[in-house]
Amino acid sequence: MLSKMESEIISNFPRNVKEDFLKVPEDVLKCACEIRFRVGQPGLISCFQEEFFLSNKISTEDILRLIENFSDNSIYSIQNEMNSGFITIKGGHRIGISGTSIFENGIIKNMKYISSLNIRIAREVKNCGVDVLNQVLKNHQGNFENTLIVSPPRLR
Repeated sequence: MLSKMESEIISNFPRNVKEDFLKVPEDVLKCACEIRFRVGQPGLISCFQEEFFLSNKISTEDILRLIENFSDNSIYSIQNEMNSGFITIKGGHRIGISGTSIFENGIIKNMKYISSLNIRIAREVKNCGVDVLNQVLKNHQGNFENTLIVSPPRLR
């Protein structure tokens, strides 16, 4: 998993951010579910119940470089996705984007002054729904009942 995250996410970080990540314990990176970058704040790696702060603060230039790298230096090519508040990158990871939106006739046409990025790390969790599936099907002879499954954030 770590090498996949390195190739799909960390490899796109600017050098100073990447160097900060080299100091992070491997067990923290293995359990990471989100990486948050906010201008003027240190980067944050969020595991399921723990948070790990990076040592250096993120600059506006770091945010811009991250977006450029994740878009293969073509921000224009991801403009429509950015206008919806996030982009999806290789591996199914999603990057939430916040900044100032430019509206035209009630529709977001552009974003500027991007101030933070939140990278949600996609990962497979095998057999996580087996117990729930058994409960849903238990009294219904293999037929699904109308079911809504809700959980708090970061619950495994």
